Amino acid sequence: MGAMPYTGAATSVAEVAIPPARWESPGVVVEVGLDNGAGMSAQTTPAALLYLAGVAGVGFALVNPLVALGLPFFIVLGPPLQASFNADAENLIKALADTPLPERVVNSLRSQWPSEVAVAAPSLQLHMRIAGYGLVTRSGKRLDAFEPKEELCLVTEAQLEIAREGLPVRVESLLVSLATPSPDAPPPFCASFGRLAANDGRLLRQAIGELAEVLAAMTLNRIEVAK
Repeated sequence: MGAMPYTGAATSVAEVAIPPARWESPGVVVEVGLDNGAGMSAQTTPAALLYLAGVAGVGFALVNPLVALGLPFFIVLGPPLQASFNADAENLIKALADTPLPERVVNSLRSQWPSEVAVAAPSLQLHMRIAGYGLVTRSGKRLDAFEPKEELCLVTEAQLEIAREGLPVRVESLLVSLATPSPDAPPPFCASFGRLAANDGRLLRQAIGELAEVLAAMTLNRIEVAK
């Protein structure tokens, strides 16, 4: 299953739709879905707007010399910095889209699935709803191009329903977060905006794969407890 097509559009809080994933094998059915898109706390602005603001300020500078002090930033310095920030944000959004977490979780569960559970009766149904997922700052603020950069952390909040023969057995929370992680969850992966965006978002793609393995391992722990 591939990712949804990436549109290349950046928004104030970037979000990209990611499709659900499913795996069915003798004795087990697994479904993983994302309630909302994958998000990223970043404020992007078209670089051309800064340049236009600077050009518009030229007339005011003739009346108020203090305005002239800010014109080099808007006309010369600001647009390239904003364009670079926007390009890095685009890399991260694309990495989130091209590395769909639900599919990675299903693949990790398939590879980690104990052979003795695969033929257990009655059949086991697992439904994971990922309610929140994406890159957030520790402070909760959005990143922008002209403020000191906080690290971004890859977090997720999911609910796992474990059922046998269609009857609910257990509902569990799977939290990989900064504030209230599940007891068996590792700390979320955090890195600077620039490191995450470098090399077409390679570090973020690796982190998504590792997060999927963590969610799969937490799921298997819950199944063991629910026996």
